[in-house]
Amino acid sequence: MRSVLLDSGPLVALFATDDKHHARFDALVLALAPKGLHLVTTWPCVVEAAYLLPPTQRFEMLQWIGMGGAAVYPYRPPTPRR
Repeated sequence: MRSVLLDSGPLVALFATDDKHHARFDALVLALAPKGLHLVTTWPCVVEAAYLLPPTQRFEMLQWIGMGGAAVYPYRPPTPRR
């Protein structure tokens, strides 16, 4: 299985049909999914993409993630030293 880390830009491109990179990322995911592509992202990327997408596309992205479209790993900022 091949894992790919998704930043917010590709997440937006996957769901914003008017994005200039939409067709490329959509085709790439559709072509590689049957071959075991495993998409991974973080909560900060999901939050940023959700902020950038219109409500309908935001909901589609969150549904897709909820159905297992991408694994979301927790982001834990470093604890400041005292």
